[in-house]
This record gives sequence, structure tokens and C-alpha cells, in this order.
Amino acid sequence: MSPKRAPVPEEGPRTGKSKEALQDMLEILKLPGVWLLSLFFFFYLGVGITAGGWVTEYLVTIRHGDLADMGYIPAGLYGGIFLGRLLLAEPTYRWGERRMLLLYSAIILGLQLIFWLVPNIIANAVVLSVMGFFFGPFFATGISIGSKLFPKRIQPAALGLVFVLAQAGGSLFPSITGVIAGRVGVQVLQPILVGLIVAMGISWALVPKVSKNGD
Repeated sequence: MSPKRAPVPEEGPRTGKSKEALQDMLEILKLPGVWLLSLFFFFYLGVGITAGGWVTEYLVTIRHGDLADMGYIPAGLYGGIFLGRLLLAEPTYRWGERRMLLLYSAIILGLQLIFWLVPNIIANAVVLSVMGFFFGPFFATGISIGSKLFPKRIQPAALGLVFVLAQAGGSLFPSITGVIAGRVGVQVLQPILVGLIVAMGISWALVPKVSKNGD
């Protein structure tokens, strides 16, 4: 008599779901849009968190402001972001998300240069708030583009990966700024912000076009 073969276990629902999840993840990793949108959010968070985290130190050390007063200035940045998200959402959508964010990036770069080159605390506070205003629509617009860029089946996982990668920018650049500032001084904040804003604009231009409105 020939020996009996051991029964081959059938694939259960958990095994099938695991294979499907793995296939979806591999599909996500092959999408250029995932990496390009992640790069945009990487620099976006780098700009916002670096500016908000280091501007008080910069104004106290370089502009010789009073710490008790300078501590309120980042609130202007975040207040501007809040207003920008409310007031610029509709014109950004109406005139094209892609071109409007490129325009906002150019405006933010110009304002950043004013912040750098004009040694006046009041002017710096006003400029920082206006920068925040034009910075406001970036997050929601990036989400809007991502929702059109990725197939609905893998959209939640793709956007999740985008934000996981993007968080690295919010951690990396403030830390790099701190390391360099500890060696040569907090004045390095300004060229670092200029470089990050330029990189943010370029990375947004590289994000694939998805619709007529996004042009």
C-alpha cells in the first residue's frame, strides 16, 4: 500500500487577505505619484515645522527681540495658516490647484526673502503671518490631488504611506537646523527656509497632473 499523503491545508480567508494586502502594497510602491507627493509633503512639513519651531529663537538672538513678546509671533504664522485654509480654498480650486500652489510658493519665497533681509521685528511678524496665509491651502490641496491621483481601491493605504514618509520631513529638518545652529548660530534658519521653500515648489511641480482643474 502506498503511504497516504498529508492533506494540503486550504487557504483560509486570512491568508487570502494577507496576499491581497501585500499585492496592494507592492502596487502602491510602484506608483511614481506616491513618491512625488510624499516628497512634496516632506518639504511642506519641513518648512512649516522648522519655521514655527525656530522663529522665536531667531528673533530673540538675531533681531534682539524680547522673549516674552517674540513668543507670540509663531501664533501669527499659525493664525495665517488657519485663515488661508478658509479663504483661499475656493479660489485655489477655481483657478487650478496646480498653478495656484506654484503661485503661492513663489509668493512665500518672496516673503521669506523679505523676512531675511529686512531687520525689523514688526515687519518680520507681519510677513510671517502673510506667509502662513498663503501656506494655508497646501495641505488640503495636496490631499485633493492625492484623492484623484490614486485608484480608490488603494487610496487609503497610499495616502497613509504618503503621510508616514512626510512626517520624516517634519522631524528631520528642524533637527538639522538645530545641529547647524548649535555650531554656527541660528542665522542659518533663513537660508535653510529658502532652500526648503524652493524644494517644496519644485516637488509640487513634479507631482503628476490628474485633471483639467489640477493644471
